Amino acid sequence: MKVSSLLACTCALMLATGCTTLYDGAEDYSTLPVFGIYNRYSIIGTAFYVIHDGKKLFLTAAHVLETNDVSSLYLEKDGNKYRILGYAKPDKSHDLAVLQVEQADSIRYKNIILEMEKARKYSEVISINYSTIKGMDAGSALFSHGNLLYTSGDHGYYSLNVITKGASGAPVFFKGNSRKVIGIITDRMMDTSNGTYIGVSNGITSEVIGRILDEFLRTFPKPIPITAHSNGKELPLLAGNE
Repeated sequence: MKVSSLLACTCALMLATGCTTLYDGAEDYSTLPVFGIYNRYSIIGTAFYVIHDGKKLFLTAAHVLETNDVSSLYLEKDGNKYRILGYAKPDKSHDLAVLQVEQADSIRYKNIILEMEKARKYSEVISINYSTIKGMDAGSALFSHGNLLYTSGDHGYYSLNVITKGASGAPVFFKGNSRKVIGIITDRMMDTSNGTYIGVSNGITSEVIGRILDEFLRTFPKPIPITAHSNGKELPLLAGNE
């Protein structure tokens, strides 16, 4: 789809649904397992966990971690901090990472799973991400409302007006049904002619995430497992994540 036609479609939808707020009154999202990712200085992304094949797996966009010293990173929610001990990138062609998190067993919020059915075009969706914005409390949870515009290959495209700083790694849900994740935000679309954001976010769909995680868990016990890394040291990824 051309940027011009996509922009026109996005603007029409955003007049009705595309916005960013501090809360959503229709459902209590505070119990969801969505966390801010911090380095020593600021929020750099968002993470969440899903229950998949009986495992608690913490997920985010891999590029959030690849440009940072993992030893300085931690998750935070409700004033509680959890160190990120390492991570794995299960599939080199997708911007997805599985985190090893300190005290993962003790982190208890509402269990959510991946939606394995393809989402309908124009479904109402919501995304939650953490960001630091002038005039707001640091680490505020932001709710972006919009629609699923279309899917192409392994990616979904959403009219979600997500905040740049901290949005990568944020989960996408159907509005009003936070039990199932339908995608993860990995990027925002720009108009290359003038470098402006066109109001469309994109990311990996839940069906693809599920396939990647299935293969990751299936191959993990084999002689060459995908391992987590922290300062060059290999760590057992699933320890503390079950």
